[in-house]
Order: sequence, then C-alpha cells, then structure tokens
Amino acid sequence: MKGSIIGGVVGTGVVRYDIYGPDVVIANKMESNGESGRVMISEATLNLILESSQGVFEFERELEVYVAAAKSTVKAYLVISLDDDNEKEEDQEEEDS
Repeated sequence: MKGSIIGGVVGTGVVRYDIYGPDVVIANKMESNGESGRVMISEATLNLILESSQGVFEFERELEVYVAAAKSTVKAYLVISLDDDNEKEEDQEEEDS
C-alpha cells in the first residue's frame, strides 16, 4: 500500500520543503491524538506491520480518531515494542536486586 502525498518547495526568502495530502493529515492526527512517548498507527499501517514483522511488535487499545479533512474516522492502535518490554523487565529486575 502506498500513500497519497504531494511535496514541494515553499517560499522564496526562507525556502522550505513541505508535504501535503490526505495521508499527511492522517499521520498528523495519529501524532496529535497519541500519548506522549508512544507511537500511534492507523489500521492500514497495522496491517502492513502484521504482514511483514510478525512477533516484533504488539498493539493495544483500538481507538478511533476523527479526521475532519477526510470526514471519516480512522481506527488507530498504540504500538508496543516487544524489545522495549524485555528491557523494562530487565530494568525492573535490576532495581529489585
């Protein structure tokens, strides 16, 4: 699956490169509606990860994020890295000993 974006140079005095499109809006909503220090992904991204990276990540809490520009709701999930969980357990064991 691929996204739909348009990119271009904006400005003349201070030149910047920017991207636009519905997938950029969805990505922005995933970030702004997420939790600090956590990654939130759309259902489309979840499906891509499940197809290619079995056992690397787990996901929690199906959420619904309203995207006004698309006039629709997108299912979203918070990502849990299994490696992060193992590191947290090891850190906790060190603190306990």
